Amino acid sequence: MKLITPIYPEIAAHSSIVAMVYRDLRKNANLQTPLVLTGSRFFGNVTASSDWDFFTEYDESLISPLMSSDWEIAPSAYRDDSIIWVLSKTFRIDRISIKVDLQLVRKPHVKYAAQLELKKNDDFVNKLLDDDSVRRLWDSEIKAQARLMGEMI
Repeated sequence: MKLITPIYPEIAAHSSIVAMVYRDLRKNANLQTPLVLTGSRFFGNVTASSDWDFFTEYDESLISPLMSSDWEIAPSAYRDDSIIWVLSKTFRIDRISIKVDLQLVRKPHVKYAAQLELKKNDDFVNKLLDDDSVRRLWDSEIKAQARLMGEMI
């Protein structure tokens, strides 16, 4: 797998949340791959009810330990075909509940490149209200990035 640089600088103000999630994943599932921010907190369209969305590389060995440590299978409302599983967990910080969704994806370096490209046009992406249109846009960009990298998706 190609290395992905986790994008912690963009979320430095919330580093305690990121650190808490990453520690949980390392402790409970021995996560060795980068944890990458995605969703509204990456694209900058956060609302009061926004959760935290991350993705990392799919590995079958992650599922059982995460399910044993209070991660649950989440209904997938996500918008691209690179996602194999979505797990969800609610963390507590100072009596505040923080919902975290973790997308386990194939070829995360391709998804990361697609995400960076979509962010360049995020005004357009944020105006697409139709989930199906957003999903098609994600899939198209992931396929385009995979072609540029000489990879198959």
